[in-house]
Amino acid sequence: WIDENCPGGGNILVFNNGIGRPDGLYSSIVEIVPPLDKNGNYTFTPGRAFGPEEPIWVYEAENPTDFFADHLSSAQRLPNGNTLICDGPAGYFFEVTPNKEIVWQYLNKFLDPLHRDVFMVHRYPPDYPGLKNIS
Repeated sequence: WIDENCPGGGNILVFNNGIGRPDGLYSSIVEIVPPLDKNGNYTFTPGRAFGPEEPIWVYEAENPTDFFADHLSSAQRLPNGNTLICDGPAGYFFEVTPNKEIVWQYLNKFLDPLHRDVFMVHRYPPDYPGLKNIS
C-alpha cells in the first residue's frame, strides 16, 4: 500500500516481475485504486475478477524488455510523487517521476556480477531516527 503521506496514498503499488507475459519477459510497476465501499471495505462481486479493471499508473522501460527482474525487486512511492524502483537481480535502483522520467540511477558496483543482487531498497528521510548521529 502506498503510504497515506504520499501521492496515491492508500492505493496499491505492485512490482510485476513479468514472468509468463505473452509479449516477452519484462517487468513493470503498476498502481491500482482498490475498489472500496463507503465504509472503506474492499468490494468483491462473486463470479467476477477482483477490480479495478485498469491501473491508474504503469511504469515500463521505454523498450520494455530492457527492464526485467524475475525476483528480488521492489517499488516505493515517495512523498514527492516519484517512485523508487529496485531491479534486484541487476543490483540497479532508480527513481522515476510520475511522467516516467528517470531522475537518478545507481548500479551496485560489487565486482562479481553474479552477486550484485539487492533484495529491495527503501528511501528514508534525513530525519529518520535510525540515521541519527551518523556522520
